[in-house]
Formats: sequence, C-alpha cells, structure tokens
Amino acid sequence: TPPSAPSGLGATTAAGRVDLTWAPATDNVAVTGYNIHRATTPGVVPTVGNRVGQSAATSFTDTGFASGAYYWVVTAQDANANVGSASNEINRTVTADTTNPTVAMTSPASGTVSGFVTLAANAADNIGVAGVQFLLDGAAYGTEDPSAPYVISWDSSTTPNGAHTLAARARTRIRRQAAA
Repeated sequence: TPPSAPSGLGATTAAGRVDLTWAPATDNVAVTGYNIHRATTPGVVPTVGNRVGQSAATSFTDTGFASGAYYWVVTAQDANANVGSASNEINRTVTADTTNPTVAMTSPASGTVSGFVTLAANAADNIGVAGVQFLLDGAAYGTEDPSAPYVISWDSSTTPNGAHTLAARARTRIRRQAAA
C-alpha cells in the first residue's frame, strides 16, 4: 500500500534558496523518505526528471536554481518502494544569490615550511558553502573538501624548494566562488 500524501507543504525563501517543510505521511509499513519535485509551471506531476532531492526528514532546502517562479510538490515513499500521491502544490518566486562566499586561509602562517604541512581555511556563505579547494601556486591541490573544518595535508617535500603561494577557493551550492 502506498503512503498517504504529505500535507501542509509550506516554504520560506531567501536569496538563492527555498526551505520546504511538510507534515509527515503515514503508511501501513513505514515511510522511509520523501521525494521533492520542482517545476517552472503549475500542475507539477512528480517524475524522476523533475525530482530535485530526497529527504528522510519532513524538510528540505532547495538551492539549485536561478531567479524566477517555481512550483513544488512532495511525495512519500515506503520501505517497499511504493510512492504515494503528491502533497499540495506551492509556488514561490526566488531571487538570485548575489553574495559571494568568504574564505580565509588559517594555516600555515607565512614563512618557511617543510615536511607535512596542514592547510586550513575558514569559509562562510549566506546560502551555504559547498566546498573549499586548496590551491598551490594557483593550481588545485588535492580534492575539494566538502565540509568544515576545511583542512588538508600538504607534503611540501614533493614540491621544489623556493617561494610558493598557498590559497583557498570557496564554492557555494549555486556555483558562486571566492578566493583567499
């Protein structure tokens, strides 16, 4: 038996984001999660193609879009992969995120380093930081760190002796960037 439809879908908006909340669905087995669907026209029919996320909770933050009017519905799914009917539909107009993230290197301190060195940075954004990429002489070093604390180890013995520049670049969920 498919779960009931989630009810009371509502949203709050801020630049570049929509925070969705709803009342839980019920099921004879157990609701295991919710599918969030977004469209640019009313009458959202839930499909895999317009599913923008999934949540085990009764909330979801949607950040992957440009300015404009959007419509959302939520469906519940149970342990047997049965998907219930869609929630009520809501619409909101979203404005673009025009604020760049901030990032600052916190380690190492200026000066001479040798051996294994900790590279660390602080990053913040009004929408959320998706990751920090450390840079060695302007080129990406290692992989992007997706969560705070933003830290990576650098084996300086693999780099020729001499002056080098270390930096960090923060990226938001909607592809805005800042460098330090």
